[in-house]
Order: sequence, then structure tokens, then C-alpha cells
Amino acid sequence: MKVKLTKKFVDSIDYTAKGTDIYMDDVLTRFALRVGKQSKRYTLHKRINGKLYRDEVEETHLITLTEARKKASIMMVNIKKGMHVYDGLHENLEEHKDKTNNVPTLRDAYTYFKSVKTELAKSTITDYDRQILQNLKDWLDISLNDISKSMIRDKQA
Repeated sequence: MKVKLTKKFVDSIDYTAKGTDIYMDDVLTRFALRVGKQSKRYTLHKRINGKLYRDEVEETHLITLTEARKKASIMMVNIKKGMHVYDGLHENLEEHKDKTNNVPTLRDAYTYFKSVKTELAKSTITDYDRQILQNLKDWLDISLNDISKSMIRDKQA
């Protein structure tokens, strides 16, 4: 079905009982909303040698519609240039982001967490302090975005 995708439209669509429904965008060719039983995703549809390919742009709750259209446009340019659909995508998106977006450190996030969770028992706070302030002390001044899966995996090993 071809419709003009808007935030209101995306929010109003219910998840499907079976299978998936696809709503093609009137504004950006090959851009669509794919609705399944448990998720809503923006996707990019393309045909290469008669075969349909679908690439996920992003889940709807993680990105705005405008950002998803920009990301899909970059993906289409990559396809037209013969590059992999995701090549250089993150670098291009970083140029569009506001540079004033500050991500807190682990210490800042933990301090904020304790300030809003005032109902926690003293023993719980003591346990949390031991885990965060002692076991993760080398991460306290690292931005949350800079703590990677590999760092966590290495810490657990």
C-alpha cells in the first residue's frame, strides 16, 4: 500500500496478527514502513537484476521519520555508486548531528540513577556501589557511548 508516511500514521498503525504489512512512502521512492507482529521498521526496497532486496534503515522507536528518510537517502546513493548499502553511513550521519549532544560518563549516569531512585534500600545501594564504584572503577570517567560490547565481554571473562 502506498501512503504518505507521517509520525501520526506510523504511531496509529497496529502490529499485525500474522505476517507483515508494508506501507510504501509517497515522499521517498523505495522507502517503506514494515510492520510485523512485534516491531515497526523503516526499510529500503530495491531491485537488482529483478530480485527484490530489503535493507533495514532503523526501528521506528529508535529514529525519527525525518532522520530515517535522510539515512535511506544516503543508503540509496551508496547503491547507485555501486558501494555496499551501509558503507560510510555512520560518518555521513555524524555530520548531520548536533555537536552539542553530550553523553554522560558512567559516573554521571550512576550519580543521577541514585538521585532518582530514592526508594532503594540502603543494602541495595551498598551492593550497587560495590559493583559500580569498585568493579567498574576504570570505566567511571568514560562516556557511556564509548563503553563497547567487547569491553563488557572482556570484563566478564
